Amino acid sequence: MKGLRGTAIAVVSALFGIAIWSFAPWLAAVCGLVGLVGVAMAVQEIIAGRTDPYSLASLEDFERKEEVRRLLDSEEQIADGADIVCPRCFDHVASGLPACPRCGHPVR
Repeated sequence: MKGLRGTAIAVVSALFGIAIWSFAPWLAAVCGLVGLVGVAMAVQEIIAGRTDPYSLASLEDFERKEEVRRLLDSEEQIADGADIVCPRCFDHVASGLPACPRCGHPVR
C-alpha cells in the first residue's frame, strides 16, 4: 500500500496524456510532468515507509530495555532496605520479610 497515491497520480496522468496526445500535445506534456511528480511522490512514500521511526521492532527493543532498567532499579531499592508494597493488600512490608504479615502473600 506504500506509494499508492503517487502511483495512482502517475497512472491516471499517463493515461490522460496518451488519450489527448493527438488533440493537444502541450496538454499531454503537462500530463507527463504531473505523472513524473506522481512517480516522485510514490518513491518518497516508499522510502519513508522503510525508515519508519515508530517501527514495531524498535518499540519492542525499547520496551525490553525499559523492563530491564525497571528490574534493576527495583532490585537496588530492595537491596537498600526500602519497603515493598504487597500486590494483594497494598500494605508496606519490610524488605527483609518473605511474605506480607497482613495477608500472608509472598512478596518476593
